[in-house]
Amino acid sequence: MQWLEIIVDLLKGIAWPAAILIVAQLFSSDIRAILPRLRKAGPSGVELDAPEQQQRIEPPSSGIPDDPDLPVPTAALAILEERLRKQIETKPEAKRQPILLRELAISRLITLFERVHRLIFGSQIDLLKSLNLTGPKSMELVRPYYDEAAILSPDFYKDYDFDKWLSFLTSAELVEIKDGQMDITETGREFLVYMVNTRLIERKPG
Repeated sequence: MQWLEIIVDLLKGIAWPAAILIVAQLFSSDIRAILPRLRKAGPSGVELDAPEQQQRIEPPSSGIPDDPDLPVPTAALAILEERLRKQIETKPEAKRQPILLRELAISRLITLFERVHRLIFGSQIDLLKSLNLTGPKSMELVRPYYDEAAILSPDFYKDYDFDKWLSFLTSAELVEIKDGQMDITETGREFLVYMVNTRLIERKPG
């Protein structure tokens, strides 16, 4: 978030509509990263919402609805379902269920990764990348990733402590902690690969 505050300070002397265009052009990817938490931006500064929503992330569900009576699909869903039905009917019957299960799992994993990327902080991405590169870390070595981010953005972290920051990573099953050691999970590794393959930005606030 520090980069955004610096830019706002530099542009205070410029007409604000023109400043918006300049910043949007130069820092479009960074701005997209903070939009979900951007409350206000103007000549007086920048305000971001507190990151409480991070606590609500959940891993992909493995459940299948018990009720066979599915809700009426929307028009777009009906079109897609018909296309899928025609495609699956071209496959041997024995392969249809495995194909559908794989596609469902992929869809749920992509949904998770998109939600994670929308909410994750830059410091958490840095930690995941380090775990992936160097292996497990003691909690004493994990804590500085949070502390450094909290020092750089004190207002952002004033009501968001280390336990909440950590809970986001564990609840999304990106990391696991055993015997005081944190390690990245297979889900965490695939999330990093997904970011690279889909060109999602890694330099995020927080």
